[in-house]
Amino acid sequence: MHIKSPPQPPNIAWGLNNIAAFYRSPLNFLLQLGNKYNGVCAIKIGKQAINLVSHPDLVSQVLVDQQDKFPKWRLHDEILAQYLDYDAGVSAFDSAFYKTQRRVVQPAFHARAIDSYVEGVVDETYQVSCQWPVDVEHDIVKQFAELSLQVIARVLFRINVFDRIGSINREVADVQTQVGRQILNFFVLPSWLPKSTSRPNLATINSLTSEALASHSGNPAGSSDLLSVILGTMAQNGEDLDQRLAENMLLMLLVSAYDTTATALCWLFFLLSQFPAVEQKLLAEIHGVVGNRPITSANLSHLTYTEMVIKEVLRLYPPVWLILREANEDVEVGGYDLKKGSLVIVSPYVTQRSPKLFAEPDTFNPDRFEEAAIDSILRYSYFPFGLGPHYCIGQPLAMMSLKVMLATLLPRFQWISRGTRSMDMGDKLFHSDRYFQHMMLNSRS
Repeated sequence: MHIKSPPQPPNIAWGLNNIAAFYRSPLNFLLQLGNKYNGVCAIKIGKQAINLVSHPDLVSQVLVDQQDKFPKWRLHDEILAQYLDYDAGVSAFDSAFYKTQRRVVQPAFHARAIDSYVEGVVDETYQVSCQWPVDVEHDIVKQFAELSLQVIARVLFRINVFDRIGSINREVADVQTQVGRQILNFFVLPSWLPKSTSRPNLATINSLTSEALASHSGNPAGSSDLLSVILGTMAQNGEDLDQRLAENMLLMLLVSAYDTTATALCWLFFLLSQFPAVEQKLLAEIHGVVGNRPITSANLSHLTYTEMVIKEVLRLYPPVWLILREANEDVEVGGYDLKKGSLVIVSPYVTQRSPKLFAEPDTFNPDRFEEAAIDSILRYSYFPFGLGPHYCIGQPLAMMSLKVMLATLLPRFQWISRGTRSMDMGDKLFHSDRYFQHMMLNSRS
């Protein structure tokens, strides 16, 4: 078979046209390319070769079948080293650091462990939401960030962070902004310009992880929280805790779980405000399964429509929307030659909105995930939490938390949008606060 170079969109003046389009809206730029080329396309920005891989068969080659030839992008580790205490010269995700972390954390995400966290999610969701004033507008980004942070801190450490929510939110926002700028700068600025290497201030988050480890040191398996499960498993195996590894692990779990949950809740309740028939069907299921009692782990498997709604939200707005890999040798993918050192982009956002894979891909339609229709979804066309060995280990926790929080909040509150204007994810990576409006919170009682 003749191996050829991937097709390229027009490249004007060293890719200035691509730089401008990417800067205006990275996701819309990638989505347009994915829909036009439906497989692989090469984007030239200056001297940098970037390959967008969007067809499910080719996505699986990059993330699963040939994943050893596509390690994580080297700049990813340079950025990560600014937030974690590890040697930037050693890949955090392709080394003993990552493998040890994965093995240590895995038991905390088994089904039995996930079930043990349900009560904590219910309690924190109820306690925080009882403080929300009704019949007033709320900034839903702030509202769900604070709720998610309190819930995730309870699940991870069994620690109350209410008095530190503001500081932690600011630190997480600073991290997201700096990471976004560094990724954006890589694409749009010349390589010879000096890059920022300043370490962001994570004093509150670091003190929280240290406090969590100290509070669990004498009682490794005494509570139903994730850290207790991890420490209990290590104690049973006769393993000692590496302080640096543990603090890095907890920081990553906290930030990723909190951001994923908060963002999904924002999109979820906004979409429900726009689709009242979906909201009513969801309410009917929750009332029928849960009734007027707090939700329990036994209820989760019966909330089938609730899961369909959440899956559809994650199809439209996946928490992992940009996956960056770098070819460590010349590789053939789908009959195209990807050169060693070239950057490879895989985007769940792009693939999951392809009109060739999903009918009316921009429409919110939870019914596409009903059991009778699920077989029509092509394998590897839906991967909101990634694929392969770097698949998000926290997926079971995220799905459980979203189900429980939705089933706890929706029967008590209704969020009402001031309008029906179209909202899109746009360039959320860089300006997440611009894409959600204030919404009116009403009580259903």
